[in-house]
Amino acid sequence: MATIHTKCGTNLSPTCVQDHAEWTVIAPLICFEMVERHFPNRCTRQFVWHQMVPEMCNSCTKLHSISRKGDILVNYETMHQESIDEWENRMTKMVEPRIPYCGLMSYDDEYYEWYNDIHRASLRI
Repeated sequence: MATIHTKCGTNLSPTCVQDHAEWTVIAPLICFEMVERHFPNRCTRQFVWHQMVPEMCNSCTKLHSISRKGDILVNYETMHQESIDEWENRMTKMVEPRIPYCGLMSYDDEYYEWYNDIHRASLRI
């Protein structure tokens, strides 16, 4: 079993890491009418991995407007079949750690430059 280090420097318990492969996949998380995308590659620094520039992700806005109110005859299995199929094949989309995260990120790191380009700093005085 792999040892997973946390940002605070302690190891996670074996219970926490027993399904490590499951929580490193890019896959839909499905709960009845709700489907949310899980993108662990967008937060690898939290798991002490070097953060790469994340790929563009698709957050389907159509799914955010679904409500179970009055829809007692809706077959969510049929409605979300594409996401269910993707979940069944989730182990083919694992995020592999690239480089261990060590110390501060360099100012010329590709991720740092990308982040600065897409975020605007604001100061409140």
